[in-house]
Amino acid sequence: MVSGGLLAVYGGMSDAWEQFLQRLYLAPWLALASAVLVAGALYGAARPHRRRLMRTHFKSAGLRILGYAGAWILLPALLIGSLLAMSAMLEPVAQTSLLLAYLIVLALWTPFWWTVHFVCFASGPAVRNAFSLSALHPALPPLTTSAAVWVFVLVSQLTGDLPPFPEPIALCAVTGGPVSVTAVACWEIYRLRRHHGMQWRG
Repeated sequence: MVSGGLLAVYGGMSDAWEQFLQRLYLAPWLALASAVLVAGALYGAARPHRRRLMRTHFKSAGLRILGYAGAWILLPALLIGSLLAMSAMLEPVAQTSLLLAYLIVLALWTPFWWTVHFVCFASGPAVRNAFSLSALHPALPPLTTSAAVWVFVLVSQLTGDLPPFPEPIALCAVTGGPVSVTAVACWEIYRLRRHHGMQWRG
């Protein structure tokens, strides 16, 4: 939020909007990659009896991941299919009945917009719950969040440059978020170990 406001002031609204879209698109995939890597590390470190319990959660998490990825893959197919169907059907039908043409447009675009809403509303819970992989280990959500924000910063810097702020503000904007998220994650893990008896190996 803060970096978006600074970007709007120093770089313009177009830069802020571009950053928002980039985060909307990249955040779920970075969270997924981070969750899989962290889950793999925790699974490898777990004791044999704990691994058997963890394996029971992989199937449900895998189905959720496949459903989410399938929705993203389906979006361009639905968009192209709807446009092609409209170009082939709409003009002849509109000459006969405007009501029928309206109903056809509604029927053609309903699956596309339903999928768009599904992706938008599913992205937040998917990132927070790490695609249900959080059930594998209590420490997985904070570790995944920390890994995802640092990977996002790395990807952003590899594909672009520092934000168009004065240099001290730019460095704070780039590193402030990941540092604060990591600090909160460390505090959460500390509380899990101290007050709930969490063990890394289960």
